[in-house]
Amino acid sequence: MIQETETSGLAKVVQAQSLTEAWLAASEYLRDAGREAFGLMVEVTSPDSPQTLRDPVRAHLDRYLAGLPDQSIETVAGTIFPATYYRKGDAARLFATYELNWPLIRDLHRSNSGGTYFRRLTHLETIDRNGNRVRLNPLAHIIDKIRGQLRTRGPYRTVYPLSIYQPGLDRKKVLSFPCMTFLDLKIDGRRLHLTAQYRNQMYTTKAYGNLVGLADLQDFVARETGLEVGHILCLATHAQLDQKVTGVKRLLSECRALLMESERMEAPESVRPPNLVHPSDSS
Repeated sequence: MIQETETSGLAKVVQAQSLTEAWLAASEYLRDAGREAFGLMVEVTSPDSPQTLRDPVRAHLDRYLAGLPDQSIETVAGTIFPATYYRKGDAARLFATYELNWPLIRDLHRSNSGGTYFRRLTHLETIDRNGNRVRLNPLAHIIDKIRGQLRTRGPYRTVYPLSIYQPGLDRKKVLSFPCMTFLDLKIDGRRLHLTAQYRNQMYTTKAYGNLVGLADLQDFVARETGLEVGHILCLATHAQLDQKVTGVKRLLSECRALLMESERMEAPESVRPPNLVHPSDSS
């Protein structure tokens, strides 16, 4: 199910159950709004839905992205959370392995030269209150903080922010990394919600991978703290369909047709609608 909320101001809210439905509905809104919008908020209510891992829309988008350098869904998602490095209950090994392999990861793609989101979340060089230079792992500290709070009778629910933007590193940058500037985790009963804020988000080449990476990160923290996966809120203060890639309207039409057919096939046979051909946009 997809819900869209129009407002008289900048904000536009898209709510959907799965990552795929959320990405597609938000992309279609951008297409109809002239390819860009300010204040686009996407809420995914079931980011751990297994449909996300096997649906034809994701596969079709990945085939489209295969013609672009370093833009596969897995590649983009891995900059937020390197899922291939993680085994449940072994966060310490994940952090150590990523740190050990960071020089290789940094040199693997030119876009990694300024860092990755996971690197920012796990490696912060700063000055402590005594004036000593120290290296911190903010994500590890947040996990420990949540664990500690959950052992109390009344855990704090709203004290788990993670900053990506670092003035010391980023104040002179204009268009480069990072586009995601802030993350926030919230405890809601036994659920863990995640909010991400982007200063700018490219919906054709990046947003689906962003959502997958955020879902993987959320799942990681939930597993490590014994919580359940909650909602994802992804706020792009500016969002756009990439101007330098072609065939986007046709891509979105084809993705919508694939999603409709997938939903038709998953419905009980007695309530399936007729198989209708969905015309694709030629642009």
